[in-house]
Amino acid sequence: MIVLAVVVFHVLGFLSSIHAIMSTRTEQGAVAWAVALNTFPYVAVPAYWVLGRSRFQGYVTARRADHS
Repeated sequence: MIVLAVVVFHVLGFLSSIHAIMSTRTEQGAVAWAVALNTFPYVAVPAYWVLGRSRFQGYVTARRADHS
């Protein structure tokens, strides 16, 4: 049972890190979430699901427009 939980958390961490890389607002945030999700998924997966989802849909577009 414990082995199954460990495998599930690591798979969820891997899948969440892919989502973080594809949708996080900044490059630094994407790298930080990917490292955390793959290094210690037991803490980082729930934290990412609560805190890491992008709440500001136009943030990346607005940021790129400012720096262009």
